[in-house]
Amino acid sequence: MKIAAAALILALIAFQDTTGSKDPRVRPVFMKLVNAPISAIVAQLQEETGIPIEFGVEAKKSMKNDCSQISIDAQDVTLYAALQRVFLPRNLKVVSVGKRKILITTNP
Repeated sequence: MKIAAAALILALIAFQDTTGSKDPRVRPVFMKLVNAPISAIVAQLQEETGIPIEFGVEAKKSMKNDCSQISIDAQDVTLYAALQRVFLPRNLKVVSVGKRKILITTNP
């Protein structure tokens, strides 16, 4: 009986609802956009999660003239992982700050 109770508790812990989490490394996102500007992707992710996404000064300069349209299919991945898909190819770094927001910076 004790083993069954322990197994049930472990199973429930594994299926915790993370959709309300404010930690970008935990919070799942569900997004599929085709040929969208990066600004629209960032805005939608912020709206969906309520987690702020900020840009450092140099990253802001780097993105100012980026008019590229990209497609993203992020189904049940973390906010952090979805943003990495967008910004790593642009040589920008995604940083989780205090488990409450995201900062986009330039790579050193």
